[in-house]
Amino acid sequence: MTGIESIGTDTESASGTQKGMLRAPSKYSSDMNNNYTSSRQPITSEPSTSVDGETLMSHEQKDDKENPGANTNDIYQRITDWTNLNKLEMISGFVVSISSVPELIAAAILAGLPAYFGLTTAWIFCFVTSLMGGGRGLISGVTPAIAIALIGLMQSSGLGYVTYATLFASLFQFAFGILRIGKLLRLIPYPVMVGFLNSTALIIIFSQLMFFKDPNAFGQGQSRPYYEGSYHINAFASLVDGAWVSASTIIVMSIEAALTFAIALGLPRITKAIPSALVALIAITGLEWGVVRMVGYSGALVGDIANIETPIWPIPFFLSDSYILPPLNMDTFVKVLPTGLSVFFIAQMESLLVFKHIRSINQEGEFDANLVATSQGVGQFLASFCGGMAGSTSIAQSVILRECGGLSNSAPFFAAVFLFGISAGAYTAVSIVPLGYIVGINVFAAFNLVNWKDFMTILAALFPLQLRDRMYLDSKVNRFDTIIMLVVFTMTFFFDAAFAAVVGIVLAVFEYAWECSTRIEIEKEQGIHEESVSYRVKGNVFFATANKLIYGVSSESIAEDPREVIILMENAEVLDWTGMLALKSLHDRLHSSGKDVAISSLTPATKALMEKSSEMWSGVVFLEVQDLFDGESTVSSKKGFA
Repeated sequence: MTGIESIGTDTESASGTQKGMLRAPSKYSSDMNNNYTSSRQPITSEPSTSVDGETLMSHEQKDDKENPGANTNDIYQRITDWTNLNKLEMISGFVVSISSVPELIAAAILAGLPAYFGLTTAWIFCFVTSLMGGGRGLISGVTPAIAIALIGLMQSSGLGYVTYATLFASLFQFAFGILRIGKLLRLIPYPVMVGFLNSTALIIIFSQLMFFKDPNAFGQGQSRPYYEGSYHINAFASLVDGAWVSASTIIVMSIEAALTFAIALGLPRITKAIPSALVALIAITGLEWGVVRMVGYSGALVGDIANIETPIWPIPFFLSDSYILPPLNMDTFVKVLPTGLSVFFIAQMESLLVFKHIRSINQEGEFDANLVATSQGVGQFLASFCGGMAGSTSIAQSVILRECGGLSNSAPFFAAVFLFGISAGAYTAVSIVPLGYIVGINVFAAFNLVNWKDFMTILAALFPLQLRDRMYLDSKVNRFDTIIMLVVFTMTFFFDAAFAAVVGIVLAVFEYAWECSTRIEIEKEQGIHEESVSYRVKGNVFFATANKLIYGVSSESIAEDPREVIILMENAEVLDWTGMLALKSLHDRLHSSGKDVAISSLTPATKALMEKSSEMWSGVVFLEVQDLFDGESTVSSKKGFA
């Protein structure tokens, strides 16, 4: 096939290489590094030396002997420096520990469990995730979606089965991280995040209405399992369930919530010396006890939600009298399996979505999502093992933590310490905090979840071109992306975020596959002589483009082609099994028409994929181009990948 070889020579191009340059460090930078290194050395005493049997003391040892208070001053300085370094982490952990208490109590009651289960779960979760390095900027606890997933099993079988289901879910979460499946985070597109965040913000706002109801309205929820197709969060339940508190209490709480929101939003524009959420906490608590109650009115307090007897110590579940443990057999496994899978699915998706959002607003680089999943799995196991319940990452508390300046793993650690203190005996002190503050700070978190610029983008996508020009809207995106966002928003609000995220990802993948299926081209090129022709394939070859590749060349064109035909693949990538079969079918179709067919210019990725199925390509001629030292190239042919 001399004709085919000459055509292959024309179609190949030499590839060049690029050399990078490394700059040697200057003398100045070297000196600076030496000075920095010396300044970072630990403070140690110089070794004592002996001359003529006499021991010589270092300067530090002499100073310590002459001034015994030097060590005390040094320890005090170290503590002061450490406190200044971690000040924001401690303050943010303190604020979050207080603001999360009502949410934790309400979620535990919603699941039909004792109120203190929420507190135990939260501090163990935060403690484990922070120590393992997977809690940076994230606050974990009990969320409404997790609580609702436990209701059915709790009502039908009891606390022992719920504990087994949670332990089962924790093993799945741990395996999710160990197997490094956290890479799936990259499949969550931006429209899914926008829909999730906006809907979650609305859910947070609606959920604050329950604090304006009589505390007795905090009853157990209703069972809504996944497999019955009716699982959902009823965000409107607070509007119809239970009796409202008195009008005066509603007015007081509304004023306190508005002031909290105003302080949290406005104070950072004046000064950031102290977190605005802490200022709001002090101001509103002082207002409630120093003004409102002095004039004969009152707002609801955290202590009105539930009366928790402290101290609460973590006790292994099999040593507690509260548990009636079922036997470990297949019947128990069948009972806990649906709930365990639901808890795993909800907790994992919520954690990944919150993690992706916090990482984006902090403008951080790549951070290991598998570490987050692993630490969440360990936290899930230890929390349920030590008398807690299932938990997940709380987006509202994570946003509050971030707004207070808690960006490192230290912040959730301090939150765990403060939550443990509340469980151990400080609940009485926290119980005096007004619920108006809790409402206001959660609304502030919801406000920060919304990217308000996205609303203009959504409107631009829905309006026709003429209307966009009149309104000067130049931020339009693909309409299908807007549809994905609206679907995720609706499903998150009426069902839950985990299910909505999966649907959104499936729609996004479908959109991508559909777009790629329209972007494959086959160009016919005449060879250097009349007895040869080539077909240049451009685009991705996979299941969605397979038919277009096979039948992209008409029978009439094949009949008119000369005997020698080459398929050029330098601008195409074969991505899957269907793509390989499509390329083989095109080859066989040309070959059955009496043509001498060869495939040339495979990309390295395509070649690596096809070599794994070398039997499929037995008898197929491949052309390879080899660069020579003088810059010229030569073409060689071979059959198959042997």
